[in-house]
Amino acid sequence: MINQIFTDVPPSELETMANLIAVDNGTFTNELQEDGNFTLFAEFPGEPPPEQSAAPGQEFPWMQIARAERGVAEGSGDPRIEEYFKTTSLGPQPSSVPWCSAFVNFCVAASGLVGTNSALARSWLVWGQGVASFVPGCIVIGSRGSPALGHVGFYVGDGGQDSILLLGGNQHNSVNVSGFPKANVLARRIPSSALRAAAPPAPSENVGGGFNFNEIPAQRRAMARHIVDAFAAQGFGKVQQVTAVANAFAESALDPRKRNTAPPDDSVGLFQLNRNRGEGAGHSVEDLMDPDKNIAIVIAAVRKIEPFVAAASLRQAVDAFVRGFERPKDIPSAIEARLQEAGRLMA
Repeated sequence: MINQIFTDVPPSELETMANLIAVDNGTFTNELQEDGNFTLFAEFPGEPPPEQSAAPGQEFPWMQIARAERGVAEGSGDPRIEEYFKTTSLGPQPSSVPWCSAFVNFCVAASGLVGTNSALARSWLVWGQGVASFVPGCIVIGSRGSPALGHVGFYVGDGGQDSILLLGGNQHNSVNVSGFPKANVLARRIPSSALRAAAPPAPSENVGGGFNFNEIPAQRRAMARHIVDAFAAQGFGKVQQVTAVANAFAESALDPRKRNTAPPDDSVGLFQLNRNRGEGAGHSVEDLMDPDKNIAIVIAAVRKIEPFVAAASLRQAVDAFVRGFERPKDIPSAIEARLQEAGRLMA
């Protein structure tokens, strides 16, 4: 059986794709993406294309581990998928949370290297170093949906018809080899000399590593952790980190694709940056729906707010963020609402 996954199929092309799959005697199921497009999971009769292997002694150390995981599937394999998540900052999660990056982190960490410690597929875009061509076993990051989403897996060969074969997790709910359009590839990554061997990171005792993210929907916790990591990387402390998460949670429910176009606003992304009269001015909708760019804009802005940078308590951080960045009409009410939300998120 040959597995092929087609992402970002517009509704207008769904019937055409169904007919093309039927012509090749294939069957498929579809999944509605949050951006309104579809992902198709197709199966075709026949032998899959041969997988490529690295030269003896040159195989990446994670490949033997990844191959041994083939067949792990949602449902019966949920305990194993929780093990994958333990190598990310989210800690154990159910299989309903996208787990392709957790699988890659598990394989990389088990091989003795440092992964990204993130459940976001696009976190691999800045891992290691880029490579110009497909190398057997290299980590491939592909697009899916808006700039906020993606998929990651290990390259194992050419699938023909402008597709590649990836060995990965969460590929139609299991670990398998599936074909993906070559046009969707964002990057190919291999280890760099800066990466050193290390034991897999210990899972946090609570979801979010020092924060209480239990009230956040499971599928959004990776985004909450991503905000924490981004603010921590820039030197902000815990009260600033949780203030940022509380704001994004209140503004967008941590949905990087959320957009509000009710006049006079055009607010986009995690922090609902306003393109008409705010920090989002001069940025495209696509840019603001990219969580990394959205977060970077916020960090650049709040770094200039001295009371926020210097805040030693949660109230001080929330007060400074609301007054200096949000600037709502009813400042006292907004401060109290954000303070309550931030307080719930503190461990």
